[in-house]
Amino acid sequence: MTIVNVDPFMSEELFQHIWQFRLFTQSGLTTLEGDPVQIDHTGQLNRHAGPDFTGARIRIGTTLWVGNVEMHLKTSDWFRHGHQYNLQYRNVVLHVVFEHDMEGVSTHGIPVLQLQHCIPRLLLQRYKGLWQSAAYVPCAGSVQEVSSLVWTGWKDRLLIERLEQKTVLFRSWLVQTQYNWEEVCYRALARGAGSPVNGEVFLALAHSLPYKLLLRHQHDQGQLEALLFGQAGMLGMGRRAGDDIRQGDVIGGMPPDKRRNLGEDEVDLMVSNGCLSIDKGVCGKQVLPGITDIDTGTTSREKSRIIPDDYMVYLQREYAYLRHKYKLAPLDEQRWKWLRMRPASFPSMKIAAMAALLHHQRRLFSAMLDAPDVKHLESMLSVSPSDYWKTHYRFGKPVRRTSMPGRTAVHNMLINTVLPLLYMYGKEKKDAVFQEKIISFMGQLPAEDNHVMRAWKALHINAGSAGETQALLQLKQAYCEQKRCLQCAIGAKLLRSGIA
Repeated sequence: MTIVNVDPFMSEELFQHIWQFRLFTQSGLTTLEGDPVQIDHTGQLNRHAGPDFTGARIRIGTTLWVGNVEMHLKTSDWFRHGHQYNLQYRNVVLHVVFEHDMEGVSTHGIPVLQLQHCIPRLLLQRYKGLWQSAAYVPCAGSVQEVSSLVWTGWKDRLLIERLEQKTVLFRSWLVQTQYNWEEVCYRALARGAGSPVNGEVFLALAHSLPYKLLLRHQHDQGQLEALLFGQAGMLGMGRRAGDDIRQGDVIGGMPPDKRRNLGEDEVDLMVSNGCLSIDKGVCGKQVLPGITDIDTGTTSREKSRIIPDDYMVYLQREYAYLRHKYKLAPLDEQRWKWLRMRPASFPSMKIAAMAALLHHQRRLFSAMLDAPDVKHLESMLSVSPSDYWKTHYRFGKPVRRTSMPGRTAVHNMLINTVLPLLYMYGKEKKDAVFQEKIISFMGQLPAEDNHVMRAWKALHINAGSAGETQALLQLKQAYCEQKRCLQCAIGAKLLRSGIA
C-alpha cells in the first residue's frame, strides 16, 4: 500500500465544491485503468445519507453511465466508511478521489478517477488564505473585487435567511398555541421589548398573563398596568417585607460619554463615582431608583423598601383583586436587570409602553396585518404611556419629565420582531405577494448603526437600509465567523475567479 499525505487544507467539503463547479482540468481525464472520462453532468449534491452526488452523467470509454458519484480524499476511505457493505452505494458509477492511496485500480469494480493533479494550485492557495485569515472577514483584502450585481443578489438571499432564522422560535409558539397568531404576536412583542437584557423575563411575564386574559381588561389602561406591574413583581406584593436588593439589580456604571444625550432628570438616576445622585449626599451605598435608603449605617431593612405613592397604591389595590380573581402568581422582582441601562429603557418604562399598546390596539396582530406601509406600523408602536410615566421612571420617584425610547427602539422592534413575524405569516399562508411586501418594508427602514456595520463600512461595503444591514449581520455571523466561505456567494466568487 502506498502512503499518501493529503494537503491539510483540502477537505471533503472543498473537494465536493471543486467537483460541483468543475474547478479542475477536464481534458485528458482517465480512470486509473486508463479509460477516458468525459463529464456530461456532475450530478446534484446530496446533503442526505448516501452517495455525494446523484443523477450524474459520466461517459467512461464508449459507455454513458447515469448514476451516483461518491467522493473521498483517499481511495481507502471507501472501505474505511464501509461503503462496500451499504446497498445505497450499489448505483455508484464513479469513485472520485483526490489521492489514490491503495494498490489496485478500482473499488469493487467501480472505476476510480484521481483529481489531485488536475486541481489548480492557485485555487488551493486562495482557500488556504481564506481559512488562515485573521481579518474581520476572511476575504477583507479582496472583498471589493466582487461586482455589485453579485452583492445585490447575495444580500437578498441573506435577508431571507435571517428572517427565517428569527422565526424559528415564533413557529414553535405557533404550534404550542394551536395557531393563535394574536398570542404569538403578544409573546414576540413582549420578548422584543426586553431584548437583549430582559427578553426572557418579559417572555416569562407574557406566559404568566395570557393575551386572552389581558383582552378582558383592554378597555382600562390602569387595570392593564396593575396586571403587568403586579405580575412583574414591581408592586411590592410578591416578595417578603424587607427583602434585600441584590447586587445584580443595582443601576449605574454608564460612562459619561453615554450620558451626554440624557436629560438632567435622567442623569440624576445614574451612578456617579459609585454614588447615586437621587438623594444628594447619600454616598457609599448603591440603591435602586424608587428605593429609599437614607441611613447607610442602619440595621433596619424596612428602609430598603419602595415607598408607595398614590398611583402605586391604586395599582396595588387593583392587582390584589385581579390576582385573587385569576389566581395569579407574580414573578420574582429580582429577576429584572437594571444595570448599565438608560432610564428610558428601564423595564418599568417598557412595561408601561406595553400596557399602552395593549390598550390602544385590541387585536395587535390583525392591526399589523392590515398596515398599508411601514410608517403605519411605526406609528402603531409609538404609543405614549399613561400620564404617571411621563414624570416617573420608577415608582415613587418623580422627575420633571421622562423620555420614552425613540425611533431607533421602534425600528429595532420592527426589524427584529414585527417584520419577521409578518413574513412568517406570509410563508405559512403561502402568500408570496405578502412576503415581498414585508421584504420591501425592511428596505424602507433606515440602516442600522452598530459596530458590525461600521466594520463593514471600513471595508467599503455599505448598507442603505435595514434590509441590507440585516443581510450583512447574517453574513458576518453565519458565514464569516464560521469560515463558511464555500457557501458564501462572495467567497466562492473570489475562490473561482479566473479558474471556473
